[in-house]
Amino acid sequence: MATSVGEQIMQLIQTVLNAPSDAPRQTVRQRTNPLNAEYDDGTTDCSIFLLYAVKEEADRISRGCVRRERHIRIEIPVKGAPPLDSVADPLYVYLMQTLCSSSDLMQSISLLEEVGLIWETVNSYVDASVCALELKITYVTTLDPATAAMQSSGS
Repeated sequence: MATSVGEQIMQLIQTVLNAPSDAPRQTVRQRTNPLNAEYDDGTTDCSIFLLYAVKEEADRISRGCVRRERHIRIEIPVKGAPPLDSVADPLYVYLMQTLCSSSDLMQSISLLEEVGLIWETVNSYVDASVCALELKITYVTTLDPATAAMQSSGS
């Protein structure tokens, strides 16, 4: 069974983030439980990044080509003494610098855009928060989503 280009890009992102020997955390592919359920008991694993796709939009740009925009999230769970945003900030910087400096990733896509950061905090006996980095990845395929991405400038 063929793998879509979108899934290949997700796998590449995970590989890129896990490649540096000094990576501050491992990146895993999974969808997390709702924040409240995850943090209430204090068992959340704050030693990983959580990577998952949120949605994908497709727009036909020519007779045989489709521009695809895949929105992904990388969650940065953190625990500790407030302010928790200061704990997550260097991890956010690591994610952006690592992704933007990957020639393999940049050659596989047309555009990588930061959509924004979403902060969620739960009132519980554990000081815990999550910073969700949302990115939009633009790439072009033929009408078949399993075909190799085609580079196009200015897409």
